[in-house]
Amino acid sequence: MRASGLLALVAAVAAALIGTTALRGGPGRDVSAAQPVAASAGPAAAQPVVRPKPPNAADVVFAQMMVPHHQQAVRMSRLLLAKDGVHDRARAIAEYIARDQAREASDMRAWLTAWGKPLAPGPGPAHGAHGSRWSRDLAAMPGMLTPAQLRRLDGAVGAPATELFLRQMIEHHLGALDMARQVVAEGDNVYTRKIAKHILAEQAGENAAMARLIDEL
Repeated sequence: MRASGLLALVAAVAAALIGTTALRGGPGRDVSAAQPVAASAGPAAAQPVVRPKPPNAADVVFAQMMVPHHQQAVRMSRLLLAKDGVHDRARAIAEYIARDQAREASDMRAWLTAWGKPLAPGPGPAHGAHGSRWSRDLAAMPGMLTPAQLRRLDGAVGAPATELFLRQMIEHHLGALDMARQVVAEGDNVYTRKIAKHILAEQAGENAAMARLIDEL
């Protein structure tokens, strides 16, 4: 065979191999997983920007109410942490609550500012997305301690202080769980729904841990 004929044959075989590899989508890749290639060599089409839904009344009131609710949990935790003779596991729980809920309260205050909404709720009830009423009275929020209950926690010492904190915080968490479930059902905003789902998971777990610790005291 002439040299020119041999070169032509080699070129044809190489072209066939390249075509087979391209069809398979590369080494080790199934042809069924291959994606179609656009015929145009122009710039890729811009992807649509998905923006979160603006907050509705339930989202706004949830943030306005949950900020002071979290702030009270932080205060309760710091009251316990300032005491001597506190159970080590109760101290660890209080440290986590103080840190986690202070951060979440700061986040929600930032959202309200970005939304152009007041940090504190106005007078009167608010109506959620499906007609439910959200109380704007801070004292009437689920799980909130009264001033007398806070004074009792402040004055408690030693083991009684540990148990009192745990029982009060369980009730406080139950209130937050109720509020979180409501905004998951009625809220529109991705940020409030996300933090509410975090509260549902985190505080339910903390309540289980605190209940176990009470049984061991």
